[in-house]
Amino acid sequence: EYEGFQGKHWQLPPRKVLPKPYGRSHPAMWYAAGSPASYAMAAKKGLGVLGFSIQKVADMEWVLEQYKTAVVDAEPVGEFVNDNVMVTTTAICAPTHAEAIEIAVNGGLHYLPSLVFRYHDTFPRPEGFPVWPETLPP
Repeated sequence: EYEGFQGKHWQLPPRKVLPKPYGRSHPAMWYAAGSPASYAMAAKKGLGVLGFSIQKVADMEWVLEQYKTAVVDAEPVGEFVNDNVMVTTTAICAPTHAEAIEIAVNGGLHYLPSLVFRYHDTFPRPEGFPVWPETLPP
């Protein structure tokens, strides 16, 4: 049974935790990274990274190399080092390859990167990219 917590800004009453955890007592810790510098910071703290990619996956290679180099000497803030990186990217699903290309060429992918830069202002903004509330043209 969890004893609860009473803090200055929030509280959690006592409660039973079911089912009981099996295996390691501490879950892997993750960090949602936006900028290249945040990948390195997460690595130094032994945190896994959850990231976004709005460019080609190959363009993220140098960021991942920096992470993997830095995580070797990590001083984990958790019980152990979570040496994992997960990066999402955009894909187009269409009935045919030609239709997917048509969607991409005609600006069908522009809205998502616009939202990424609108809400994640720590991401490095490419030159000429519109500033909130503007979006890329369709």
